[in-house]
This record gives sequence, structure tokens and C-alpha cells, in this order.
Amino acid sequence: MKPFRALVTLLALVIIAGAGFLLWNRPQRVEMAGYVPADSLVYLEFNSLPDLARAIEQNDTWKAAAKTLNTDSRLIDPFWSAIARSGAAPAKSVVLSRAQFALVLVGMNSIPDGDTLRIRPEVALVVETHTASWRIRTMAADAVRSLAAHAYGQSSCVERAGDAYYVDCSSSINGRKLMATIDGSVIIIGNTETAIRACLDVRQGSRPSLRTDPELQRSREQLNAAGAFSFGYVSSANVAKIFSWAAPVLMGRAPGDPQLEQLLATSAGKILKSVAWTSRS
Repeated sequence: MKPFRALVTLLALVIIAGAGFLLWNRPQRVEMAGYVPADSLVYLEFNSLPDLARAIEQNDTWKAAAKTLNTDSRLIDPFWSAIARSGAAPAKSVVLSRAQFALVLVGMNSIPDGDTLRIRPEVALVVETHTASWRIRTMAADAVRSLAAHAYGQSSCVERAGDAYYVDCSSSINGRKLMATIDGSVIIIGNTETAIRACLDVRQGSRPSLRTDPELQRSREQLNAAGAFSFGYVSSANVAKIFSWAAPVLMGRAPGDPQLEQLLATSAGKILKSVAWTSRS
């Protein structure tokens, strides 16, 4: 009886230790607005891919489509998702189960192209993986290379170390760039160095974050964003600024006239308010 009792005791200790590890290693959700610049033009956050997958699984249209296609309507395995969220799975599965995302429009560039003026947005995607840097570095670099190849076709990528770890990819056809940096558990992907640097400066504490915007916090509370799949926000000042860029185009004029843009922004700022939205199941 004594060996059996010892075996049962050992098994119970292993189960308790395993449960404790799973609970201790579960990531805590963070506020992604704290990862992007305070002067960001447009902000969109998304906090859980598994939650979105579960919502889609409950959708009647999806169920009907899956039945027609003779495929499983279940997009994720709850047990495997729980294991991945605990960190006891391959890095890619762990990141997909844990990651929070913030997509931000940092700025707009005007680029002369012959007789036309091209407007290029500066965009960054910030991913809080809740996973150690040593686990995500190779996976993140491979993902950026694949994304660059998909977007640009032939491209070349260079990895370098500095105040963070960088992956720079550029198209061999038109020179367009896709850049990424890995800083701790955070991956920042952008189409310009300015967009990457802006978010990295926030991460490193040398630039204020959007989290300090009282308008954003009020909008978050009013829309009960904590229970939503996604949350988007544009401050009243930036609504006016975006309007000042868009209005000349609607009026048949090329953007880039500073005096006209300033006039439109000032006028719109007296009328327009901040914009916020959420998405739910």
C-alpha cells in the first residue's frame, strides 16, 4: 500500500504543480494604446484571435457555409488553445493564442511623381506577443520575409542589431520597404522607418503614448471597449487634420497646400468631435 500511496501523492503533486504553472504563465492583457504615439492619426486595437475565432464559430452563416463545404465549423481546439496560451506549445501557436495587436496610422507623406502628388500613409502594426524575445525572434523574422515576398514579390531582407533587433526588407523592383523591429516581447512592423521609430520611442519611454489621451479613455469607457473584440479611435484634432487632407481631393484640388489645409483644419476643429468604434460578436 505504501508504494501505491506514494505514487498517488506524487501524481497529485505533479498535477498541482502543472496547474500552478499554467495559471502562473497565463499572460495579463495590456492596454495597447500605451504602445503607440500620443499624436497617432488613427488607432485600432484587437486583443484576441481565439475570441474572434470562437465568435465566428457561433455565427449561423459560418455554420451553414462549413456544412455546405463539408468542413469542420470549429476553427480552434479549446484544449490546444489553452495549452498554447500557457506557453507549452511551439512559438507560432503560443503567439497566435496570446497576441494583442494595435494598428496605427502615424503620419502621411506627400511624394511628387511627375505631375501628380502621391500620398503615402505611414503605418505600423504593433504586436504584444506576451512571449520571450528568444522564442519569437526567428519566427518574427521569417514572418516579415514571407510578408515582404507576398506584398512585393522579389525582395531582399537584412537583419541587424542595435537598440533593438531589426529586419529590413525592400523590393528589388520598386524599392518599397517593409521593416520590423523586435524589442523584448513586442514586434513592430511598418512601411517606413519613421513609423517604426515612433512606436519604438514610445516603447523605450522617450515619447508619450496615446494612453495619456483623456478623450480616448472616455470613449473606451462609454463604448465598454473592455468587452469588445476591437476598438478604434481618432482624436478630434486628428479628425480635423484628416478632413483637411481629404477635402481638397473632394474639391478637385491636389493636396499639399499648407494654407488651405490649415484653414480647413481650424474650421473643422470647431465642428468635428473625436470618433471611436468597437466590434462585437
